[in-house]
Amino acid sequence: MSKEILPESREIIKYGEVGEGERKKNDLFLIALVLLVGFLGFGLGRYTKIEEGREQVTITYPDAVNTPTNSPIAAKVTGNEDIAATASAASPGPIVASRNGTKYYYTWCSGASRITAKNRVYFATAALAEARGLTKASNCPGL
Repeated sequence: MSKEILPESREIIKYGEVGEGERKKNDLFLIALVLLVGFLGFGLGRYTKIEEGREQVTITYPDAVNTPTNSPIAAKVTGNEDIAATASAASPGPIVASRNGTKYYYTWCSGASRITAKNRVYFATAALAEARGLTKASNCPGL
């Protein structure tokens, strides 16, 4: 009996180095897997926290320019011609200028927000604003 056990244990000891190499590979794989799962969990947790802090962006476009024709604002051109730039407080055009100013802006530009409501003049197109003698604002992107 002891003779049979002894040769088997010799083979286990003899080939034990190969078994240890495989075990080391398995241990390294397990460590790498645990680290990967840990970093992945940390990254996902951080990502969800960042997403919670952000505000949703909503884009609102101004109403279509269907202004009534009974409210024209006469614009003087150098040749004493009147051009009707229709405007309405209910549905303003995308271009706004100050009644006393020399520049025109889109309604979403920062310069337009500095114009008081009573001094605002709306235009349907940039051409109508230029016909009044206004020039593009340099700080308004898209003009």
